[in-house]
Amino acid sequence: MKVVGTVGLTLTIPLSMVMDALLHSKTFPPLYIIGCIGVVIGFLTVNAAALVQARRFIHRVLHSLFGNSPSSLMTSSSVND
Repeated sequence: MKVVGTVGLTLTIPLSMVMDALLHSKTFPPLYIIGCIGVVIGFLTVNAAALVQARRFIHRVLHSLFGNSPSSLMTSSSVND
């Protein structure tokens, strides 16, 4: 998760550009905008990869604890009436 936090810091540049445009009516050259779009796409890609990795980890932990897949844990009834 350190990578996601570090990559998240790079969003300060696109966010500050957006705020300058909104608050101060500043305009930016097209190359700046293209670069910021690339930064945002990179951030979203890293977050998507981290989310997939976290889901796999949780699935492995649940499987090692209960020996079942998480979906079968949710459908099984363990309450006796």
